[in-house]
Amino acid sequence: MRLPTRPPLQPGQALDCYLEHLAEANHLEPFDLLNVLQSTLSREELRYLTLAPSPTALRAISDLSGQDVGALHAATQAGYGPLAPADFSRLEPARPAASYRAIAATGWVMGHGTQACPDCLAAHGTWQTSWMLYASIGCTRHHRTLTATCPRCQRPLRDSRHSPLRPHGASTACQNPQDVRGQHCLHNLATITTPAMTTETSAYQHALDHVLAGHRPRLLGQPAQGATWLSEHRALASLICHITTHNPDRTQPWQTALLDEATRRTDVRGPRWGITPPASPWIRGHALAEAHSILTRPDPDSAAHALQAWILRIPSSTEALTTWTRDRLPTNHHVTALVNAAALVRRRPGRRITALALPELSAEQIPWIIPETLAARHLPALPGVTNRTRNAYAALCLARHLPDVTTWAQAAEALGLPGDSGIRTARLCSAAMRTHHDTFTHGLATLARQLANTSPGSRP
Repeated sequence: MRLPTRPPLQPGQALDCYLEHLAEANHLEPFDLLNVLQSTLSREELRYLTLAPSPTALRAISDLSGQDVGALHAATQAGYGPLAPADFSRLEPARPAASYRAIAATGWVMGHGTQACPDCLAAHGTWQTSWMLYASIGCTRHHRTLTATCPRCQRPLRDSRHSPLRPHGASTACQNPQDVRGQHCLHNLATITTPAMTTETSAYQHALDHVLAGHRPRLLGQPAQGATWLSEHRALASLICHITTHNPDRTQPWQTALLDEATRRTDVRGPRWGITPPASPWIRGHALAEAHSILTRPDPDSAAHALQAWILRIPSSTEALTTWTRDRLPTNHHVTALVNAAALVRRRPGRRITALALPELSAEQIPWIIPETLAARHLPALPGVTNRTRNAYAALCLARHLPDVTTWAQAAEALGLPGDSGIRTARLCSAAMRTHHDTFTHGLATLARQLANTSPGSRP
């Protein structure tokens, strides 16, 4: 059956929005149109219509509307192909609910609901497919952040898990179901005021639009596939959200808001931002913009240096830093390499000194305790630690640079001291380290160059 009035599918228009306009053009209630579709489709097939409609569903809609099957498929999340947030080919029409759970576990999949630009709704009343992507955070046409929640009913937009169409069809009213059966929220979404995008979030959204349009982006100064670009941004933004949740900069409003959202989540394991990102496009946009500012650096070294400010905010614990990040970071080649490179800033001076190109020293050239006249010029103070202990720790760090010395006990023994004294001194001073580790390491490097000028066997 083909309906008499068949409005064209608009560029970028979402499939559920098109069906509402199709029903309105033919003076049908949305549920009447769904009843027609249900004569050939199951309720489960209709439930995931905006994610990845089955070939049967696409043919049924094409028969009604006269639209090309390929154009209808492009109006869904699966229509993005490799750029889609998940591999929707794994969604089985016979068991969509069960198969969807495995797809959602890959992360950043908006299973129901969407986002919107109020100005776009006011202008043409068309809901965009790109608004269904968590990666989208703003509208570059109106320079505004998207909204994801109705301010009156406080529910996600188009929040109906049972039907892809809203009861009153193609209007700018919210139409979310209310607590009272048969009643719906009628707040006009076109009147919502959303924050303007910042320079950083706008730059990210422009880059995303460029990728979604099929253009090849650049990642760390090199051309990259669009799917890789999206995956790396999602991974790094998720890690930034986890770091912020544990150690927020409360002078940044978006970080305070992220902490509030994390507190509202009741999962005993805490929020899993890699699976479900922040619901607020404003919060998510700032995290993605931070990731974008790092991933657009001209080379991996400068990107790792930019990431160090975030790595330094990871809370110190008995858990290794690499373990902490691995537990909160999807497996992504570029981001994982950046984190490993940036994590060097958290390595203790005794380990960092082994990576520096220093002049060769013998054990006889390293004093048991660095003289205070030298240490005062080159080493920062350690709170709660005497200068004598700090100076002994500096000597142990230099001894770690000697051949075949890999532990603090071996470093102490190389200087003629008991091995357990090296372990105790290193633990005490490492715990007291409050300054940037590079500051202490550079001071050690300067000391090493000065000690290299002394004669072996003549300890200062």
